[in-house]
Amino acid sequence: MTRAASVCTEPGCPSPAVRRGRCRTHQTTRPRASTRQWRMLRARVIRRDHGICCICHQPGADSAHHLIRAADGGPDAMWNLKAAHLACHNH
Repeated sequence: MTRAASVCTEPGCPSPAVRRGRCRTHQTTRPRASTRQWRMLRARVIRRDHGICCICHQPGADSAHHLIRAADGGPDAMWNLKAAHLACHNH
């Protein structure tokens, strides 16, 4: 069984999607591996938000959520990050 080809999610782009809903032109080039810098930033965001998840509003947040998605060019900056549970974030 084959899947139907999808179109790039970038507005106005008619190219076929090859990975994560985007065509080759609109793929993000920034690596998303967990670096020491990212882990420190994530810890600062969770501390700033008192460990409250921005999605379900319960304590115990263990991840950071981008308000403007990284895939859409959102920066890894304090103003663009909120604390979230990893389970909530991945839903």
